[in-house]
Order: sequence, then C-alpha cells, then structure tokens
Amino acid sequence: MRAYSKDLRLKVLAAVDRGMPRAEAAEVFGVSVPSVKRWLRLRKETGGVEPKPVPGPPQARKGAALEAVLPAQVREDPDAMLEEHREAFSRRRRGCGGLDRQREPGAQAPGVAAQKSRP
Repeated sequence: MRAYSKDLRLKVLAAVDRGMPRAEAAEVFGVSVPSVKRWLRLRKETGGVEPKPVPGPPQARKGAALEAVLPAQVREDPDAMLEEHREAFSRRRRGCGGLDRQREPGAQAPGVAAQKSRP
C-alpha cells in the first residue's frame, strides 16, 4: 500500500485547522480518522507531514548490476536475443552455470530436500 501524498495530508490538516471536525475531514478527503490524528501528531512533533521512507533494500540494486554487466555482455555477443542476455545475466549474478527453470519437472534444486507428502 502506498502512502498518502504530502499534498493530500496538507489539505486535510488545513481543513482541520479551519475548524472542520476530524471525522468530517476524513470523510471528505477519503482517509481514515486515525490517519488524520497521526498526521496532526506528526506535524506537532516534527513540524512536517512527509511520509516515512519505504522499508527494505533499495529498489535499484538490480539496475546497478545491469549497468555494470550488460554493456560488456552485449559487446561479447551483439547478436544475442533479449532472452539470451537475460539468461546470461542471471547466470553471472548467481555465479552458476544453469538456470533453475531448465530442470526437469519435479527435479529438486541442488542441496534442497524434497518436501514430505502429507497423509
């Protein structure tokens, strides 16, 4: 779920500052009353209402890896199709020779135990 925009947060808080009840402002702008309360508290504590950054690893990790590898890969094999470049990139990134998708149906990955069937 994406965070509400800063612009929307400021509009809701401006309406509350003008005297509109929190519940009414929440209904008019399509947000929850707890969100309005949270934004009021955030503004009081920090002076701003910016959304928190999304937790987790940076989204550009794969992009940086592609920028580092792809130009040389295209120079090595300029006639390769997109799928072939994707497979080569995947092999380099994992440091192995084969693709998991190319195993026979039902075959296990190396070092992975098969699941027990339930009775």
